[in-house]
Amino acid sequence: KLFFCGRAARCLGGLPTPGSHPAPSPRLGQSIWSKMAPKDKAGKKEKKGEASAVIDVNPPHGTRDFLPEDMRVKNWLFGHFREAARRAGFQEYDAPVLENEELYKRKAGEEITEQMYNFVDKDGANVTLRPEMTPTLARMVLSLMRESDGRMSEQLPLKWYSIPQCWRFETTQRGRKREHYQWNMDIVGVDKITAEVELLAAVVEFFRAVGITSKDVGFKINSRKVLGAVLKMAGVQDQQFAEVCIVVDKLDKIGADAVLEQLTGCLKLPQEIAQKVVDATKATSLDELATLSGTQDSEAVAELKLLFDLCDAYGFGDWLIFDASVVRGLAYYTGVVFECFDREGELRAICGGGRYDRLLTLYGSPKEIPCVGFGFGDCVIMELLMERGKMPSLPREVDYVITAYNEEMMGPALSVAKQLRKGNKTVDVMPEPAKKVAKAFNYADRCGARRVAFVAPDEWAKKCVRIKDLREQDENKKQVDVPFDQLHDVEPFFGGASAQAAQGQAVASAPSAAPTANADFTLYCRPGDFKTNKILIAAKINGVVVDVLDGTAEARMGPTETLPFLKTREGVLFTSNAITRYIARSRRDTQLMGGSFVEEGQVDSWMDFATHQLEVPLLVLASDKVPAAATKAAQAELRQAVAALDAHLQGRVFLVGDTLTLADVSMVCALARVDADIVKSGKLVLGYLDRLRATQPFQGNL
Repeated sequence: KLFFCGRAARCLGGLPTPGSHPAPSPRLGQSIWSKMAPKDKAGKKEKKGEASAVIDVNPPHGTRDFLPEDMRVKNWLFGHFREAARRAGFQEYDAPVLENEELYKRKAGEEITEQMYNFVDKDGANVTLRPEMTPTLARMVLSLMRESDGRMSEQLPLKWYSIPQCWRFETTQRGRKREHYQWNMDIVGVDKITAEVELLAAVVEFFRAVGITSKDVGFKINSRKVLGAVLKMAGVQDQQFAEVCIVVDKLDKIGADAVLEQLTGCLKLPQEIAQKVVDATKATSLDELATLSGTQDSEAVAELKLLFDLCDAYGFGDWLIFDASVVRGLAYYTGVVFECFDREGELRAICGGGRYDRLLTLYGSPKEIPCVGFGFGDCVIMELLMERGKMPSLPREVDYVITAYNEEMMGPALSVAKQLRKGNKTVDVMPEPAKKVAKAFNYADRCGARRVAFVAPDEWAKKCVRIKDLREQDENKKQVDVPFDQLHDVEPFFGGASAQAAQGQAVASAPSAAPTANADFTLYCRPGDFKTNKILIAAKINGVVVDVLDGTAEARMGPTETLPFLKTREGVLFTSNAITRYIARSRRDTQLMGGSFVEEGQVDSWMDFATHQLEVPLLVLASDKVPAAATKAAQAELRQAVAALDAHLQGRVFLVGDTLTLADVSMVCALARVDADIVKSGKLVLGYLDRLRATQPFQGNL
């Protein structure tokens, strides 16, 4: 009763409005058990030898449990991390969470050395739970290096990523816990600024995939090389540079006066020099900082300017700003440094990183190897997604619940489950018989089941199973008796496509039961879904053969539960935009991504426009659980999007350049689902839609 009351209370709480979210309530188990747990009040202690009757069910302070609903969100987030890294050509690695303490203590003076969960193990070794991943990466890279001459056994550059759990004993607050997961991407062996640009592009790709735009977040960019010249002119000695950076990094947290106090007190800098250091961080532009340091023509300034130019060409220049106060608090940074921040200024840094060319020499490398990377924690981004109303709805789902009429029918029920699983369906068998239909429906509702299969004597005598579709509104199609030997291909009985249909065709293709040998790629999807249509239209235009499979069951085996996803020789891709881009790039002579580097960035921008300005409001309108105010807001968003598109189409045939691109494919597939009255509000949009729908790639597919 307590469990169901708790679930009911959560359900009756309503949906969060866009831009806000309800305060997190304690888990039901935690609220009950915490009342029962003995407490030490007014100096009272348990008598010696007495054991508590109830354990504390809360995790250690600053740590988290992940219940199944939390794991679905966590896997969704990590799936996007991995997808962004794979798209950028990175390989995943991992290492033990337990590291040698010395690996971190060699960077003396840093706050991180005071926050370690360190201890002496039973072998007498000084070890720690890793507080960050970069030193571990350095150790692993060094293991690939010859000690004598510094030659690598692996071909450089290395492009590696990981999502490790990290531990720091520090004060817990919003967006910061004592354990957290951190998405790390690092490039080893590239000394050009293009490495930093690639990393920033990967983070932007991630943000776009989860619905975050440049209006929500930005990157503060600076260079320790330029700052080093400023500090040198101010009178700071080279050996004090790293220590000064660690103090200056606290500027946003403790303020300018406290930084001055630490510079003069802890580091013994003269007041005049300390003031020059703080004043330098107030520079509002790169040119101003370069003038202060007399480095207008230096390589460091030219490098930083090139970074901004390349990001503009990449199509995300509006995400970047120069900020002279950003120096990062770790001593090993040597060049460009950056932090990602939310534009409203309510949250901690979302991610941060930079260049660390000399770190490997600190651990014994006979020569410097250029490195650059970033760390991106899971806590702050979750806060941001909740604030912006971008958290996904990932309820528990299963294709079928199997219920036996009585004990004698349990054996047949298990054989029914086996047959359905052969057809790539997810199946939950009720653990006990249910003569009453209401009991089966109640269980199916709790499981999030789409259909219920009743295994009863009368139907079984005819070698059939009665299946009821819980989401079908047409009473004539709601219930079907399916022959047992056809359960592995059950969809045609409910108006769906057969799993034996032809493979690799354009949008009308049906999902197959298993991959075919002659396909270029294998797509796992929901048949007939508009995202599937978008992908297959792109494949058809590009002459790519795609093997189409029903991915409802397979999706839950991977790092995310979202569909569609594409299996390639290199790995798995998630999100329809990422998949269509990958298919477009699989042919060298394609124009689907635009005819130039700049046009490619414009194609990306319009694809994101279609996703966030059209598809997201459409999902709101498709739900029957959304308040009327949210429905009205979604309709207003669609009208604004159509108006913006109408303005762009003045004098244009296509969205980008002079040919059909993925921007048009994404836009047409999204517009096809928008209410006709809203589409008609844009005169040019209506003509654009009709014009493109008449072209060969779209005929008969929408």
